[in-house]
Amino acid sequence: MAKGSGFPDFGGKETDTGIAWLPAREWPAAAAARPNFERIFGVPEGAAAGYAWSRLPLTARGETSSWRGWAYGPLTVWLDGQPIIELAEAGAFKRELPLAFAEGHVLVRAETGEQGWGFELAVSAASGGPVPFGLPAPVHGDGLAGGWLYAGPLPADHDEAPAAVQSVKRLFKLADGAAAAGARGMTGWALDGPAFKLRPYYENAMLSNRWTAGAATNFGRWDYPLGVTMYGLLQTARELGRPEIGDYARAHIDSCTDWYEYSLWDKAAYGFPSINHQLVLMKMLDNCGSFGSAMLEAYPSEGNADYLGIADFIANRLERRDDGAYYRLCVGEYSADTMWADDLYMSAPFLSRYAGITGNRQYLDDAASQFLHYRRYLYMEDRGVMSHVYDFKYGKATRIPWGRGNGWTLFSLSELLERLPAEHADRPALLAFFRELCAGIAAQQGESGLWRQVLTDPDAYEEASCTAMFAYAFARGVRFGWLEDAARYTEAALRAWRGLAAKAIDRQGNVHGVCSGSRYSFTADYYKYDLLTVVNDNHGTGIMMLAGVEICRLETFLRERDSSGTPGAVQARSGV
Repeated sequence: MAKGSGFPDFGGKETDTGIAWLPAREWPAAAAARPNFERIFGVPEGAAAGYAWSRLPLTARGETSSWRGWAYGPLTVWLDGQPIIELAEAGAFKRELPLAFAEGHVLVRAETGEQGWGFELAVSAASGGPVPFGLPAPVHGDGLAGGWLYAGPLPADHDEAPAAVQSVKRLFKLADGAAAAGARGMTGWALDGPAFKLRPYYENAMLSNRWTAGAATNFGRWDYPLGVTMYGLLQTARELGRPEIGDYARAHIDSCTDWYEYSLWDKAAYGFPSINHQLVLMKMLDNCGSFGSAMLEAYPSEGNADYLGIADFIANRLERRDDGAYYRLCVGEYSADTMWADDLYMSAPFLSRYAGITGNRQYLDDAASQFLHYRRYLYMEDRGVMSHVYDFKYGKATRIPWGRGNGWTLFSLSELLERLPAEHADRPALLAFFRELCAGIAAQQGESGLWRQVLTDPDAYEEASCTAMFAYAFARGVRFGWLEDAARYTEAALRAWRGLAAKAIDRQGNVHGVCSGSRYSFTADYYKYDLLTVVNDNHGTGIMMLAGVEICRLETFLRERDSSGTPGAVQARSGV
């Protein structure tokens, strides 16, 4: 508080107010006088070790430097992974070294000693000026914390290569005496201030989803629309022979999987995860299957333990009704006790890929059974299309044939049929269902080639994402020989793509006419008037890419068929 006023003097110091500010911004004098590790982590009960990590400015490269300091116990200092100072006991040290480094990362491992726990280190260049230490990663609010990150107290025998330590994603096992104070017995990085902890977080809710040729940017966020987007990017990369697009998608996926263990710890430590929260909380099928399916689509041939660990969790996380059908439990939320046509995409493509990777056919059987469950609850035989939602609270379906909900159903069924063995007991019923849906949906196609937001309502607006999914499924149905009237569906798929190219995709590649994320309603007006379109909405960009890929493959298939003079179809995968 400014003296004589009732308002804080934000330019003043805490000590001048006579009042304790929370959170504390400065060490009390007694703590500030102690060695750095001691004031940050306290005095361990037994022997312990800790790491400090910093970075020299790249402008300091090339000069001769003097490294001076004091160690309170055994100490090792690395510069870019190479040991430059090693002390077996406490004491002063001085080294003359050339500042020859690539990245400038400085890592210190300090053990407790009889004189305390910590170190002092200063670097000066031959030109006479001090070389400042800076934080190795951008940190908001670090103005009073100095240029170092700290981890401790760790077991005294903890010793790793610097490259493994130098990551803000790292968690460290606490020393036995300190385990009770850490979430899950682990700790992350801290800064030199009272209760200053490093906590990674997303800059904002909607991150930039841009890729540039030759450069992969990790913007990693785990959610269902981005799962579809990553799938679209992976398939586009394969079809166009553009590996940099696939690299970008895999970099996004890796950034999610790399943070998974940290996210679990973050939730345990702080009550809510600041990263990957949809993956860590897993409140409904949206959070599970879409991005999980994209992750498995990117699963490398040599395997990936991080991917598979997350997939194992998802596979056993999906919520079921007593009859085995997946649904949204969502206790206390508007969507409690409901089944959505969308959730066939949130479950079945993931399950079929998981079955292929693990060799466990029960997950493929489960994916097949879901379509039969959902058909029973949501299929409207009088219209040949799916209701969007079945609400078990009221014991009935909404009977609104939302375009994208039907799109997810048909899209996902085509994905399953591709992987379902010819001899599978459910294949005849699923193939018949695919044909029924295709017939019902094809009957609703508009003159422009697009379908409407509410499929059977001529007053509803034309919607791009469902159109892309129907084009995708029709094209696959023709290629794989699932559709008996191939000419009809070929024409419908190509007309849909021409309509999208004319009305939904502009010259800059922006996607128009995609319905925003939906809740559900028992009235069509909600879908027609409340759910408006958004330019480049990520519910549609991925599926637009996938539709384009399938149209390319369909056209290739048609050329090859016509040139050979045979009406053959490509063969689906026959096993898992």
